[in-house]
Amino acid sequence: MPSPRSTAPTRLALPSPPAAPEPHPFPVVAVIAPVIVSLAMWAVTRSPFALMFAAFGPVMAIAGYVDAGLGGRRRHRAARRRFVAELEQAEEAVRRAHTIERRRRWAEHPAASQIVETGRTDARWRMPAESASRVSIGAGAGASTLVLDGGVPPGATADGDGAATAELTRTASIVEDVPVLVDARHGIGVVGPAVLARAVARGLVIQLAHAAGPDALELVTLPDAGWDALADLPHALRRAHAPSSTGGMSRRVTASVLEYSTSSPSGVVRTDRSRATGTDADLRIVIAPSVADLPSSCTEIVECRSPLRVVWRRADSLDEVEAVPEPVSVPDATRFSTAMASDAVALGMSPRSSEPPSSLRFDELPLADVRPGRGLAVPIGATAHGPLVVDLVGDGPHAVIGGTTGSGKSELLITWATSLAASTTPEHLSLLLFDFKGGATFGEVVGLPHVVGLVTDLDEATADRALASLRAELRQRERLLHEAGVRDLKDARPGSIARLVIVVDEFAAMIESFPDLHGVFVDLAARGRSLGVHLVLCTQRPAAAVRDGVLANCDIRISLRVNNAGDSIAVVGTPDAAALPSSQPGRVVASLAGRPPLLAQVAATTATDVQGVGRAASGSTSRRPWLDPLPARVGLDTLDRPETGFVLGRFDLPAEQSQPTAVYDPASDGHMLVLGSSGRGSSTLLDVLEEQRVDGWSVVRIPTDPEGAWDALQELSARSLSATASTPVERCLVLLDDLDVLIARWGEEYGRSARTALVEVLRSGPAGGVYVVLTAHRATADVLVLGDLVGSTVRLGSTSRNEHVLSGAESSSFRPDRRPGSGVWLGRELQVACLEAGAPRERRGAPAGPAAVRVEPGLTMVVTRRPVERARSARERDDAEVVVLGAERGSLRIDDVTAPSGSTVVVGDLDAWQQQWALLTALRTTATVVVEDASAAEFRSLTRRNELPPWIEAGAGRAWVVRPGLPVTRARFEATQRDDRGGARRGRPPRDVPGSGRSRERRDAP
Repeated sequence: MPSPRSTAPTRLALPSPPAAPEPHPFPVVAVIAPVIVSLAMWAVTRSPFALMFAAFGPVMAIAGYVDAGLGGRRRHRAARRRFVAELEQAEEAVRRAHTIERRRRWAEHPAASQIVETGRTDARWRMPAESASRVSIGAGAGASTLVLDGGVPPGATADGDGAATAELTRTASIVEDVPVLVDARHGIGVVGPAVLARAVARGLVIQLAHAAGPDALELVTLPDAGWDALADLPHALRRAHAPSSTGGMSRRVTASVLEYSTSSPSGVVRTDRSRATGTDADLRIVIAPSVADLPSSCTEIVECRSPLRVVWRRADSLDEVEAVPEPVSVPDATRFSTAMASDAVALGMSPRSSEPPSSLRFDELPLADVRPGRGLAVPIGATAHGPLVVDLVGDGPHAVIGGTTGSGKSELLITWATSLAASTTPEHLSLLLFDFKGGATFGEVVGLPHVVGLVTDLDEATADRALASLRAELRQRERLLHEAGVRDLKDARPGSIARLVIVVDEFAAMIESFPDLHGVFVDLAARGRSLGVHLVLCTQRPAAAVRDGVLANCDIRISLRVNNAGDSIAVVGTPDAAALPSSQPGRVVASLAGRPPLLAQVAATTATDVQGVGRAASGSTSRRPWLDPLPARVGLDTLDRPETGFVLGRFDLPAEQSQPTAVYDPASDGHMLVLGSSGRGSSTLLDVLEEQRVDGWSVVRIPTDPEGAWDALQELSARSLSATASTPVERCLVLLDDLDVLIARWGEEYGRSARTALVEVLRSGPAGGVYVVLTAHRATADVLVLGDLVGSTVRLGSTSRNEHVLSGAESSSFRPDRRPGSGVWLGRELQVACLEAGAPRERRGAPAGPAAVRVEPGLTMVVTRRPVERARSARERDDAEVVVLGAERGSLRIDDVTAPSGSTVVVGDLDAWQQQWALLTALRTTATVVVEDASAAEFRSLTRRNELPPWIEAGAGRAWVVRPGLPVTRARFEATQRDDRGGARRGRPPRDVPGSGRSRERRDAP
């Protein structure tokens, strides 16, 4: 039986069969001894109890004997169950090992049917010298390299379990459906019917010609008739002046094919050359009608008994091995010879010599003869001897292209991309294009379904995106290969992972602008072969632009016309590219996989050619390794609604190649702070949150006017202080917009109080189910203090890098061109959703505002900077006695106002009331006090209340109203006719912010 090529054996451990249960002898002594002792005791004591021990002892001994037997059998059964399970695992391991071994053997020695089907495999002309002479006569059983350790020890008797391990050992030693190899150095004799024997012999010759190139193997003899299909093999086309061996050079191996036919009883041998020439060759294949007709030099005998059965044996042995042959037809052999001749021409191994064509069209190129998912060998031009076929898998894995302006670099890239797309489907090939010439290079091919992205001149954001996307693609491919249990894409199931070709025009310009990208391309170059990622880098001077980390892995070197010989030598190793004519763009010097350089002409591709390839591949799609940026508008109605939480927008995660919905769950994410300059989308984010209806949640939006915001904040603070640890039935999401603007309008004292209230809400709110979303234009000190209490921060665009850094963000994350709604949340890029334009929305009404100041029965004290106007208003609108301090009355006594008969209003400015301090002190505890246009400090001084009154806008007709025993409220003065005409507005002081010190007046708001 044939053995595999020498390789390290695979070892597996076999489980050992469980030992048989050990017999347990009956405890005779343990049964008799207690009886003797009991009788002796009875004889001495005459006690009947002593006789009980006579029965107790034997019972215990017999029980122990039975228990030991049962326990031994239980342990044996458990051990056997473990053995059976381990044996099944071993059987599965043997099957897996045989599958791997079978795949390896067929990869080392491809079947003739596979070779003629593809025209070539990865092993073409790369077979080691010690294996090139071994050919497969078909598929059969062979000795396995798998070694099983353990099982039944040598010399032991095999029972049922031992027989199972022995059977598994025998099964593991033989692997089915592997190539049955014979060595042509010993001479292979193929006997049987002439048609079948020739077909089998053709397969053997094809394997020899596929294993060794024309520079290593010379086919010196072929029969006259019936072998024209292989006559054009480059191995048979040797130059007369190129001897098979010369001094100082390695000798080519010679091979011969001889056919013996008996045409008379004496026997006549018919061949195209002398028998001596054929029999003296290193490798010999002889076809004959019977074994007796074979020469003595053939020790490997292959008998063709039927199209589905051949038998191999050695001449000195009777042991036979059966195999299923792989005969090759004449048309298949002709196609193989043509492919080999084309490859030899492309590699400079053909004896023919001439100039490449001066021009070439894409439709004149031959169709690429590859199987989808296996190779990327495609024609892109023509040499003097045939098509220029470039294989990124076989010759690569990467390519570098050099050439000066106008030499045809863009045309070469378009032709190459189009030819790749024409050779396979988008499921097996993806093209990612980088164009640093403004996007004009790939305008024709960008519509191909194989193209998964076009990256033009990058900005900083897009460069970061390219870095993340390419790194993510490498991680994705590593994960897929790991899940498939392979280390190289060529070993994966065809079509499971598409090969990715990254084409870069003007690589030098890209790296000069974004040096960080070079590290990614170095990583791609190093790991691309196994991961199925290929680089095609085009630049004017590759030696200067492409560093050694990338260039060392670029085995495909193509140079168009360059300006000097040094650039040509740096790319293809010869100065020839510097001499290419400038009048003939597309002329190239190509060096593929270290082979001698070739002169070729690249085909010209038109838009019609590209469109034809696109139509042929329409309907198929590729998995996109490039994630397009999010659009400027992400409609809320286009996003998936989660079961819990509020939708914010969509994340942009190029490092994960996904754009999931961004969901904010206050219960787990906590409070949120949104920072963004005016017009950057912070209010839109609150609109989106307010629009949503989430089960178990209510949404409350705090008014934007300072008075309404102040009142809502105080109410919210009170709720937080009274919250308990129990979860409420419905939780509340509070939306507060423009916090920094509100604090600035409230002033120092009110702003400080508001910040304290917000701190209390942020700390205690979650206990009562209250969560807050705050927005601010700038990260002021007040905002930053609150920022320490929120769970996360959304950072939208900032007006300057300095402002961005002051908000607590990294300087490197600042982007001046960030569009509205674009920001960062939880370290991820976010595009805030927007509401549909014109869609109806539920809008809350405008704040009702404070009630008007009304004169009630009793005494009302009015402190204002406009006493005359307020007195006139009281007279016009209320039926009350009005007294103006300092004007109508110089001073008042307490008796004048302590027991009014109706409604009395005493009006005075701050100075007048301070002059009447005794009166103020006596009346403020029982009278209604109205304070207008005063600071908080002045209010406290007048009313002797320590509390901070509600915020009011100075000069807007707002006032504080203090009623005995009640909290301070806010009220408004209604405008008088003179106010409407503006006559009473002249000469008033400008507006002042409450709490900022001394109050200043402004004209009333209507």
